[in-house]
Amino acid sequence: MEKRSRRTQKEIQEDLIKIKMACTEEITSMAELAKKLGMEYTCMQVTLKTSPETKQQIQEKIAENKRLNTPEKQLIIDAESLVFVPRILKILSIDNSGIPKIFLKGALDSLRVSKREEGKIGDVAKSLIDLIYSNPNEYMAVPVQKGTGYRDSLYEYGIKHKKSILLTADKTKAIEARMYGIEHILYETYKENEESAKDKHKNTYTTLNSVTLENGRLILKNPYTNQKIIKVFRNGEEVKPNHDVIELSLGDDVYLCSFKKQSCVTFIHYKVIRISESINVKYIYSKKIYERAQIQTLRSEYQQFVQESIKQNLQRNNHTWK
Repeated sequence: MEKRSRRTQKEIQEDLIKIKMACTEEITSMAELAKKLGMEYTCMQVTLKTSPETKQQIQEKIAENKRLNTPEKQLIIDAESLVFVPRILKILSIDNSGIPKIFLKGALDSLRVSKREEGKIGDVAKSLIDLIYSNPNEYMAVPVQKGTGYRDSLYEYGIKHKKSILLTADKTKAIEARMYGIEHILYETYKENEESAKDKHKNTYTTLNSVTLENGRLILKNPYTNQKIIKVFRNGEEVKPNHDVIELSLGDDVYLCSFKKQSCVTFIHYKVIRISESINVKYIYSKKIYERAQIQTLRSEYQQFVQESIKQNLQRNNHTWK
């Protein structure tokens, strides 16, 4: 039997073009694509290996076709917020509806960061990743267009896929989903908190609203204003602003003094727990200070920050405080 000669580069390029042209909207698997082309499956895979970019485009196109041709409802899982709900694993595992669970790429990026954390958050993130990997037919990882932020990708997907439902623990995302006409389910992040009123803030995760996410970096802008003063400490050392900007890192301590109320100064200590625009810090401690004598009841590092912040605020606003 005569051995077939190796294909030339021109022939390979021609085959790549044929593959791309054949991958139309009805194609939902590589096997269907090979059948349509009349090409052996292994031969097609060998051809695609010569162009990783084309292979990725074909895979994304097939994934998109599969989603568009799926008649059932889809549940978009906002892992960025739901990773803070330990019961989410039980909720998903006992669900027998057969509805595909969609994890957009931004959700996977969020889980990748969260799995490094200790305690329940890290455990939930790892378990969700295992769930997605082990059940590809029910838990679908979905790529998004490059340059599209995570929040925007949630809404774009929901608008495009009319039968989808967004499951989130972030109330602002639920409000925005309603604004875009996307069906949603809001899971209250803190409804599981059974702590006493005295300790109601213990282990509370919340959002530091003074930050933005820029190219994967968590940025704090304008830390000093007439209404607030924020300082960031990393390994016990203060991180100085650069042109009124501080880049936050995991584990940073954020001290905040708020001067919004004339009757008191509010001191809050947060710790950065994730690089995200939402639910990005853990509440550590807070105290309302009505007179200077109360400052002496604080820990020494808190005392110094509060005293310096009050002095700085008085100088900025040119007034006195009791």
